Amino acid sequence: MLELPLDKATVKKVGNHQYYVFPAPSTHSNQTNRPPKYADSALLKPYTGAGSNGIAQLLPGDVHAAANAMMTALRCYGDAIDDWSMKSAVIQNGYRADNEAQGRNYLRIIKKTIKEHPDVFGALEFPGSLEQDAQSVLGRPGDPRRTAFHQKVAAAPGWDAKLAAALFRLVDSVYTPRGTNPHATGLVFDLDFTIFDGGRGERKLGAEPSLNALALRSAAGMWLNRYSMMFGFDSYDTSKEIWHQEFRSPKTGDGSPEAIALLNCCRSAPD
Repeated sequence: MLELPLDKATVKKVGNHQYYVFPAPSTHSNQTNRPPKYADSALLKPYTGAGSNGIAQLLPGDVHAAANAMMTALRCYGDAIDDWSMKSAVIQNGYRADNEAQGRNYLRIIKKTIKEHPDVFGALEFPGSLEQDAQSVLGRPGDPRRTAFHQKVAAAPGWDAKLAAALFRLVDSVYTPRGTNPHATGLVFDLDFTIFDGGRGERKLGAEPSLNALALRSAAGMWLNRYSMMFGFDSYDTSKEIWHQEFRSPKTGDGSPEAIALLNCCRSAPD
């Protein structure tokens, strides 16, 4: 049983749902062995293991077994402690094509970020003349196309290099432009689960970055932050998106096949 320090948590209840709410944990980032290659969409298979929503698709092979092992362990511990954040956890989405929709969403998040940080950007708006550039294939950090785009923003009226750097530091920590989409590898998925929100009672995460701090304090978030690596998964940065899980160990190491044996942990759950 992969356990949590329940004695450090506060128990909250919303209707019939119980939640353990923990102090904010230490977080980590992990850029090692991130899935590098885009998947052939013709090879994708629906994920049908524990916590399936019937929609998410992944590449066939070890990632399915490892995901099933992790989700079984997570949900089983949730049953053992009666925590709704864990019992409600599902793999919400997997493969997402690197296409025009990716570009449109990148532009949307750029605009949203500017609006949500008036302390940084004041009344600035994103330059309309650069909207098509934002939606184009920009590639990974250091790609000349991405560098040129950042320089164009910095040169726009009202903008400068410092403001552009601040914008993309915020945006690129939660979403990527076309040409660098980890979901397009078929080895990455986002979880969704319900969390206790003192102001609204409870709510689904919906991969909303502004909810990550609350998600980390939930039992599901605490468990992922501690144990997902044992199954070969990890977030690029748990302080940004604890629900975002990338398969790092497709053959050896802390992932499969060793991780599959951790399914047995559930069978030792306390009464």
